[in-house]
Amino acid sequence: WEALLARPFRNARQTEYRLQWSIGKATGDRQPKRSRAQALSPIGPRFGSYFSVNRVELNTMNHEPQTSIGRSYYDNVGTTLEIGKSYPMTITAELGNGGQGDVNRVRVWADWNFDSVFSDNELVLSRVVNFADYNSNKEITFTESITVPSSAASGKKIGLRVLGHYVKGDEGDSACGEVDSGNRADYGITITGVGTPTCDDGIQNGDETGIDCGGSCEP
Repeated sequence: WEALLARPFRNARQTEYRLQWSIGKATGDRQPKRSRAQALSPIGPRFGSYFSVNRVELNTMNHEPQTSIGRSYYDNVGTTLEIGKSYPMTITAELGNGGQGDVNRVRVWADWNFDSVFSDNELVLSRVVNFADYNSNKEITFTESITVPSSAASGKKIGLRVLGHYVKGDEGDSACGEVDSGNRADYGITITGVGTPTCDDGIQNGDETGIDCGGSCEP
């Protein structure tokens, strides 16, 4: 059991605190392996009700995450991607109570190698959003292509993190850490196909039958 107490977030009328209980199992494949980035991320931004991602579309996944919530983990929402293929990813975000001078950003990471860390080189999408980009409903929708690398961990359910946030300093440059305002949505993505093994990364991937051994990594 892990209890995480959020820092306060404010809107024009109130200050709230959120307590979230995270329940995990030591063994079993009932849910995707959680990354340390997920575990260490704060539950809430400093301020709520501002810029947020409100729809995520990828392959068969079409989901509306909670807005102005620091991090939500959707265990039962995800899709399947095949190694070597490219997929359009469509993101819709809303301005919320943000102002005309606000600069916001959407960023997406995929834990391709299933090492429990959203590394900087696993950033698959980054889009800056300015006030002029919104439609009459104060929303923006854009699509970018994501390619599953040959080194992705086939047969695993990897983590996918979508972050929408207000740009302040270097906040949001990494997948974890506090942001001024925004939301994070975490999903489980199943990887299929046969990729290229990496025989010295300490992970069983590609066609390896063990960690860095077997298959193309014989002996």
